[in-house]
Amino acid sequence: MKRNLSLILMSVLVVALIAGCSASGGGTTAAETKPKVDVTKMSAEEIVKTFQDAGFPIENVQVLTAETDKGELLGRPNQYTSKAIFEDARSNSPAAGSATEGTAGGSIEVFKNSEDAQARYDYIQPITENAMFSQYLYLYENVFLRIDGALTPDQAAQYETAFKSLQNGDLPEQFSETAK
Repeated sequence: MKRNLSLILMSVLVVALIAGCSASGGGTTAAETKPKVDVTKMSAEEIVKTFQDAGFPIENVQVLTAETDKGELLGRPNQYTSKAIFEDARSNSPAAGSATEGTAGGSIEVFKNSEDAQARYDYIQPITENAMFSQYLYLYENVFLRIDGALTPDQAAQYETAFKSLQNGDLPEQFSETAK
């Protein structure tokens, strides 16, 4: 009797295991294979590259070094550890603020920690309230994205959406001129 009961329990367990394995399909789903990113561990150059790979009209990217950073902040204590500036091909307007040096675009500043990034945000934010230095500002942990105010609100929102995707661990969706 005990032997029959053990055999029945063993059979039920084997069937349950087989059913569980076949329900998963034995493979991986698209969501499981989608690459995950950690924007807080990316350099400014890598973040710009993700925007470019998604089709954003970014050109004239400059990855700054301690020697080429006109602000002389790169690598200094409590300042950004990497910075890239870029132009947006949709704009012919000169840059409104100091984020870029040519036509309107943006910059990405990556800091060692979120406290340093917040301090930089707190410094820049009041300056951008002046129309002459207008910028759209997006801060996430140790990453500070600045989009020039010469771009339209819809254009800036496209960068914001892509940045939020990175914050969620996802690569940005493919760029579309009509997407908001």
